[in-house]
Amino acid sequence: ESSAGDGEGAGEGLSWREQRAADRRAAKAERKAQREERRGLRTLSEEAVAAKRKPCDECTRKVDLLVRCMTDASGAWRMLCGRCWKDASGGVPDGDADHPHYRYGGLWKNRAATISTPHFGQAASRAAR
Repeated sequence: ESSAGDGEGAGEGLSWREQRAADRRAAKAERKAQREERRGLRTLSEEAVAAKRKPCDECTRKVDLLVRCMTDASGAWRMLCGRCWKDASGGVPDGDADHPHYRYGGLWKNRAATISTPHFGQAASRAAR
């Protein structure tokens, strides 16, 4: 029979302290497994990456990289995907004479995805002059 000091689910042959330690180890292992599962959802699974994509304000396509910019006289900031951004800016980071209302405002990146930001080489900087 178990005495008043024993836990309810005390295992056979274990003192109440040993049972308490075993219960703590089991709870800790369960918490660790839950953390690993959440970590997997954050970084490794394609579903987690897809869930964090945002739509382009122009074409509504969900993407991992958006450019924040002004494109018209209204002065409203818009988030554009790479395809739409090229039309809005002329493909040049600072715009050109054909796009007088264009103004760059930064990038939004889906941090769960592995993406690379665009690099503008010598040709783009010469075209802007």
